[in-house]
Amino acid sequence: GPKGVAEGAPKGLIVADASTSRPEDSQRLGAELARRGIRFLDACVSGTSAMAWNKDLIVIAGGTVEDFEAARPLFAGFARAAYRMGAVGSGAMAKLVINLILFGNRLALAEGLVLGMKAGMEGESLLEVLQDAACSSKTMVDKGPKMLKGEFSPEGHVRTSLKDARLALEQGARLGVPMHVGKLWAELQQQAYEQGMAELDSSAFIEVLRGKAGLPKRT
Repeated sequence: GPKGVAEGAPKGLIVADASTSRPEDSQRLGAELARRGIRFLDACVSGTSAMAWNKDLIVIAGGTVEDFEAARPLFAGFARAAYRMGAVGSGAMAKLVINLILFGNRLALAEGLVLGMKAGMEGESLLEVLQDAACSSKTMVDKGPKMLKGEFSPEGHVRTSLKDARLALEQGARLGVPMHVGKLWAELQQQAYEQGMAELDSSAFIEVLRGKAGLPKRT
């Protein structure tokens, strides 16, 4: 728009968009900027805010090899690794795939913890075993303690998780891919949102499952 970045940017500027968005939007934006002589990367970031403080993020980018290599020093300033996934739009698609699998990990963890809670198991011991068992995942380290203690200071919000789930479902509908996990995750995040948890960490959805299991709400 008037007085926007695109209007005043010098030729050859590289814009790296780190948001989680639709691949088609990235493609359209990249094409529009290219007509103005501006280069573009959909440089999505995977990781929580806590991981960002420890420089434990990764970048998954879409764009030309030349632009990706030019932006590497930038990515190295805040991420431990950066991957080029292909043309513009492929970074955004890879981020949605990552999120979808992450949704499944968090959903399974919450469901398992609620089952253990309802059975009266000692939570710390259960989580310790889960983290050392064949089912172990990074999610158990990052979100297990929050789910166990009911401590949902945000490292990512319910409202953002709901938005990301809807983006993934859009791609499934567009490409004709079944999205069973995505649909269930979106439903639970929607319920958490409607129950006043929009600004809490996305792991707060465990309270929805606790409620369904007849356990007291902790938020």
